[in-house]
Amino acid sequence: MDEAALQAERSAIRAAMRAWRMRVPEAGHREASHRAGMNLEEVPAFKQARVVAGYRPTRGELDPGLALGRVANAGAMVVWPRVMQDGVTIAFHRIRTPEDWVQGRFGIWEPAHDAPEITLDAITCFVVPGLAFDRGGGRLGQGGGHYDRLMARARASAKPAFIGFAFANQLISIVPQLPHDARVDWLVSEDEQLACNAAM
Repeated sequence: MDEAALQAERSAIRAAMRAWRMRVPEAGHREASHRAGMNLEEVPAFKQARVVAGYRPTRGELDPGLALGRVANAGAMVVWPRVMQDGVTIAFHRIRTPEDWVQGRFGIWEPAHDAPEITLDAITCFVVPGLAFDRGGGRLGQGGGHYDRLMARARASAKPAFIGFAFANQLISIVPQLPHDARVDWLVSEDEQLACNAAM
């Protein structure tokens, strides 16, 4: 498949998944988030992490908030992503008070620039959203490449676990990938938790 056809396929998958997520009723979204959160808590890399990077859901994304709250109550530090001024780099910050939350350039709530920043090499587990995943760890994001760049940077100096967190319906047979696309180590949905490297 040439690159133009590959990009067209990726765009079609993105559009279909965005539309599907927005059709999920609130009660179904809440139930799936709860079940997926319970599965997330069974992943060893998540259970054992001392610093976990999460995300705040937007545009129908599955919500990891309950699991992140429980791991924080168990003693882990939870940190949150902020897109930096360059528009491409993600940094992670600790939230001290509700005033540390601000609305970012994409309308997503993120830490204020003066909230304490945590270096990537201190984070041992990242919970990441996406539009589509496959059982080999393939991930298709929104198209900006933010998490692909993040994974490359984090893996350059450490061996953190990246956990894709999504509805079971977002699991497809094969994610059409480009050379720069990064794979996740685990996939968690409301139906299962899967070690992707074991499935390849």
